[in-house]
Amino acid sequence: MTHPPDFRAHGLRIELATRRIRGPLVSGRPPRRGLGWPACLPAAALLALLVVPAGWTVILAVRTRPDIAGWCLGVAVAAVALVRLTRRLLPDREPGSAPGQATGPTPGSASVTVRGHAGVSAPEPSQSSAQAPAPVPTSNRAPGSGNGHAASGSAVVSGDTSGADSAADRAANAATGPVSDSARADGDPPQRDARIPELRATFQAEHPPLRPDRTPVAGQRTHSDSRWELPRPLLGVLLFIGAAMAALSVWGLGRALGPGSGWSYLRTLVWVVFALVLLVGALLLAWFSRSARWLWLPLIVPFGVSAFVSGVAFRLSFQYIGPLWGTGVTAYRWWFVFLLGSAFLWTWLGFLTCLFRAGIAAIQADPVRGWYLHNGEGWLLWRLFLLLRPIVLVAGLIVAVAAARVFDVVLIGVPGAMQYQLDSATVHWWRLVTDPDLPAGQAAAYSLPLAVLVGVLAWVLQTGLRRYPIWMLPTTIDHLYTRRSPRFQLSAVRLVRAIGIGAVWTLALLPVAVLGYAAVRNPQGPAIAAFSGTWGDRALMRSLLATGLVAALVTFVVIVAAAPLAYRLAAPRTAPVFARAVVIVLVVFAVLPVQSYMGPLDALIDDYGLSGTRIPLILVHAAAGLPIAILILRGAILAPPGSSATDALHGLAAPGAVAGRLLVSAGPSLGAVAVLEFVQVWNDFVIGLLVSGAGASPWSLLLWGEARQFGENTAQLAAGSLLAAVVPVTLVLLTWRRWLLPGLTGGVLR
Repeated sequence: MTHPPDFRAHGLRIELATRRIRGPLVSGRPPRRGLGWPACLPAAALLALLVVPAGWTVILAVRTRPDIAGWCLGVAVAAVALVRLTRRLLPDREPGSAPGQATGPTPGSASVTVRGHAGVSAPEPSQSSAQAPAPVPTSNRAPGSGNGHAASGSAVVSGDTSGADSAADRAANAATGPVSDSARADGDPPQRDARIPELRATFQAEHPPLRPDRTPVAGQRTHSDSRWELPRPLLGVLLFIGAAMAALSVWGLGRALGPGSGWSYLRTLVWVVFALVLLVGALLLAWFSRSARWLWLPLIVPFGVSAFVSGVAFRLSFQYIGPLWGTGVTAYRWWFVFLLGSAFLWTWLGFLTCLFRAGIAAIQADPVRGWYLHNGEGWLLWRLFLLLRPIVLVAGLIVAVAAARVFDVVLIGVPGAMQYQLDSATVHWWRLVTDPDLPAGQAAAYSLPLAVLVGVLAWVLQTGLRRYPIWMLPTTIDHLYTRRSPRFQLSAVRLVRAIGIGAVWTLALLPVAVLGYAAVRNPQGPAIAAFSGTWGDRALMRSLLATGLVAALVTFVVIVAAAPLAYRLAAPRTAPVFARAVVIVLVVFAVLPVQSYMGPLDALIDDYGLSGTRIPLILVHAAAGLPIAILILRGAILAPPGSSATDALHGLAAPGAVAGRLLVSAGPSLGAVAVLEFVQVWNDFVIGLLVSGAGASPWSLLLWGEARQFGENTAQLAAGSLLAAVVPVTLVLLTWRRWLLPGLTGGVLR
């Protein structure tokens, strides 16, 4: 009997069909495996805990103060119009392009290789012909570049496809050729040579323009045919009208809020501006400390410390050096302003610096981008910003939202008598909620401008992210370590660097040292009575155990609820309109202050007699942390349609196999979500203050009661703060380079 011919290769046996395949092709999709959308019901239920109360807050605000709601709408519309008009009026300037140089590829130019990344499709420049060449996977990494990124998602575009790889390889070799090993180890700029035009062309090819070349494509509508293409003078007039409308709306909103509430919002705006200045300072510190080793260790310690503990530490510092500023009311007020700013800077500067240092390390590992960073046109800081723009925008969004939502440090760091002169919008809202003489709609109306402020900031900072390929995502942790300095450096340079590193260590750990000094300080000499008394305090120990239990349960609930929905939203067969709408809702509630939905939730908890129990505390914490967890996990498992990663995660496979692949591809992001959620719940103060009661008090609420007699309970308060900071700081230090940094850069930035 004759068997059909077969072939064997790589463990596979392939048989040739002996007859013609008959019958029509049946359209459809791969069969669904597992629970599918029913597994997303827990996430939907938790999100409903945010959406419904937030909607009810808006309804109450409109009913009670329609003037505030109207002015808020005017501010939002004017801000969006100003941003859109400004982006159309200002010319797009791309990295590596001269001021008069056109951006985007020109028709008929030589072929170049555009590098993408798994999960982020690289923007494709417009073609001069009706039919664009099909994407061809290539390997555009120069041998020995040391980055190790796979070139999945690469495509050859613009004209002839012959010689594309060789052009990229020649450019990479040109970047790495004349540089010695010692110079490359310290990150010194490569030397210029005759092949600089080729390097510039390669860099411009790998940085596609924000708005590509507007050459008409057959059958495609271009910008010139769009109704939004207006003359520049008319755009200038519209921009002036939008600015006037924004100023009028802000003035009307200030009049509607009143003098007291208006000043609170003005101070919140100052917080946001300070956060943006802090972003620039962190970028400069990351650049000047790029070659320093072990600098991340002291910088990341404050990120694990809660705002409550930082407020205690800096208020204790005021007790020791505050009299040097004077004893007048004005001197005290300015000192507390400096105290609040220092506490916020101490909390966020190290986190931002470590993120930027990781991005700079990825840039220097890439030969083409490293060449542009050191030899490009314009200011060095501007070139660094262009290369780190996705990281800077995401970090700016995080720190700006944190500044707008500042609450703990004001409530604990400033005495009650001066809080009315230095409070933020969140603290003022808390006073309105706790005032029994005011209706609930008054506090709801007051929270609307805060939601508009945070929403506009989030929209402005995240709108440009998808126009940039996320190329600096590390695939291995090795590239996040800085390189050693060469041995032949001058001793003076080494001395200055050592002094700088020592100063950073001292400033980063000084507040912790202040807490330790206050805990052992005694008129008769150092003593450990405060530590022993705190360790023997049953109420505090019970509160710490309850906080740890709540944090662990919330982390488990968030992971279980977020993973199925993130997996479904990342699937290519998910309806794009539905997925985009869900992602928009998640982004809104990830940055929305808790004041936008805590009022109705608190009333509901009191009506059903659940106040003082752990169930509402767990549910509210899980609902508040779910949006950002879904966004991180979705970004970690996104893959281009039709790629091997998509087939591996969403193809025909058993649920167990898919779960194993998810753990491999999104393992660091899962670890980052778990650590961030646990630390956030452990360090929380505002949700515990509004939801918990006598039966479920977190440690921060217990210490806040002792802080009301700050002078008498200084030693116990400092010892309790140190004890409460041990768990989150240890967890952050142990997981920063293994999970947090790779998970955040691999998930959030997408």
